[in-house]
Amino acid sequence: ASYRKSGWLIKRLLATLCVLLLLAASGCASDDAKEKIVSHFDGAFRIDAQTAELDFEICLTDGACLYTFQSPDALKGLSLEKRDGEAATAVYGGIQTEVAEIALRVPEGLYEALELIRGRFIADAVRTESADGVSVYSLAIDGCVVMLYYNESADRIENITYMKDARKTEYLITEIKDVVT
Repeated sequence: ASYRKSGWLIKRLLATLCVLLLLAASGCASDDAKEKIVSHFDGAFRIDAQTAELDFEICLTDGACLYTFQSPDALKGLSLEKRDGEAATAVYGGIQTEVAEIALRVPEGLYEALELIRGRFIADAVRTESADGVSVYSLAIDGCVVMLYYNESADRIENITYMKDARKTEYLITEIKDVVT
């Protein structure tokens, strides 16, 4: 009887171990898949993005980030530039002025998410789900959470969600292009 109990226990432990391994494997993406995603953000690039409030373009080059707004109409044509270590400047209708950091809160969230993706995605992102050809990758670093929605068949990043300080912003990514500098 003791032999039957130990055999049953071993089978149950092996079954549990197999289930845990399958669950772990389904949540882990290969480094190749993650490298392919991060490659969209190599060098200088431009992203067209939309939130519930804004439609804007973000252009990242060495040491500089330029935001150009398409909507709402009150912001159409406004450009905000932020260079490493400098105050942000706004340009609208030929007038240039410094702006407070709070003016960048919504578009800056996408910049912060991109910096986390560029720096930590391959090592720390986990594929949390996949449905209809879209994989969701999660990255949680220092109180910030990034969720990236990647359409594998189209090799397209569809959405980036960024959460920080109890604020959540979803960015619909309409286009990513390389920029020649």
